[in-house]
Amino acid sequence: MEDRASEFPRIRYWILNILSPAYPNPVDFLLLRKTLSNFGFAMSDRDLCAFVSYLKERGYVTITEHEAYRLRMVAITADGLDCLDGRRQDSGVSRA
Repeated sequence: MEDRASEFPRIRYWILNILSPAYPNPVDFLLLRKTLSNFGFAMSDRDLCAFVSYLKERGYVTITEHEAYRLRMVAITADGLDCLDGRRQDSGVSRA
């Protein structure tokens, strides 16, 4: 993952971009990971967890775990939409 450090802001942008059409509903981690892979950002579940955790700490996403079903869901927040739309500046999330 360190090899792509310069891509991290862009990957975080794409995560928010993928989640935004579902707002306010969550998206399954597996679907998110597969969609990222389709956009050229293939990664392990562990790497995706790191990216999503970063976004959660910034208040841009929420994570819900359903242990009975072994399911993790992630949803974009209003702050995440503001970041995606450029109303909130964050150098850790970038379209470029």
